[in-house]
Amino acid sequence: MKILGISGSPRKGQNCEKMIAAALEIAKERGFETDTVFLSNEEIAPCKVCGACIEKASCVIEDSMEEVYEKMKAADGIIVASPVYMGNYPAQLKALFDRSVLLRRNNLHLKTKLEPLSQLEAQETEVRKKPFSQSMTGCIFTA
Repeated sequence: MKILGISGSPRKGQNCEKMIAAALEIAKERGFETDTVFLSNEEIAPCKVCGACIEKASCVIEDSMEEVYEKMKAADGIIVASPVYMGNYPAQLKALFDRSVLLRRNNLHLKTKLEPLSQLEAQETEVRKKPFSQSMTGCIFTA
């Protein structure tokens, strides 16, 4: 099985990247293959809502998301770590979630993938008030 760790922080080397690295290290020790997406290293533009992905299984925007799509499709499980800015997750992570609609529309590639949410206890309540679950329709959420 393969686990993908996504750090939703736009800041390099901060807590989200460290949490993903720690979680994936444990996964490796238990025999899982792992891969990462650190949004601090990626350029992912927001969705244009052009509808092109309804017609074909690709996005018209040319950026880092093509590589992310492949990693998400190859993963059996997805771990997302996110900071909380102004009571919400960062715009960079929102862009990734919005653009993942391509995988939800085409063959439901994200269906049944696990997505544990890692948040500091004080922040969990605030994040859960947001429509986070709507961002990754088809995933199974665990805390």
